[in-house]
Formats: sequence, C-alpha cells, structure tokens
Amino acid sequence: MSELEKARAYNEGLLKSMVDGLGVLDLGGKVIDVNAPLLGMVGLKREEIVGLPLLQSFGPMAEPEEIEKISGMLGQLYGGRSGGVYRVSFHR
Repeated sequence: MSELEKARAYNEGLLKSMVDGLGVLDLGGKVIDVNAPLLGMVGLKREEIVGLPLLQSFGPMAEPEEIEKISGMLGQLYGGRSGGVYRVSFHR
C-alpha cells in the first residue's frame, strides 16, 4: 500500500469514526465528502450533497449570519487561503 493509499484509508477511517458531523470541501467550495452524523443532522442523503457547492447543499438550512460566515470562508478558499477549521450551525 502506497503512502497516499495509507493516508486516504486513515482519513476515511477518521471521518467514519467521528460522532460529530463533518463535511469536507474542495478548494472550489464543493462538498467532496460528508460523514453519517452530518447526514443525520441535516436529513439528507450523501448523493444529495456530494458534488454540490456548499451553499447550494446547506444554504436553505443556515441562519443568515451563518450564510455570511460560509461566504467569508469560501472567499478565503477561493483566494487560496485554506487550512482552517470552520464551525457552522445548521437548523432544519
């Protein structure tokens, strides 16, 4: 198993073992992965979220101030400034 495969397996195991909801975005702001707790929180299926822009996926469930926070985070990602953990609250 290559180092890349080991890293992917580790990340997948970590994502699956978490009890908190977690979504992973690419640098373009699209959802590339979500874990089961997040799916349970938002009441959606993986195929309804993965591949979509974050705001399209979760925007209808977010409070207005959360939309501003998400927009700022995406602006940082688009500007090439990443590497942060962002906490966002959603309500359905």
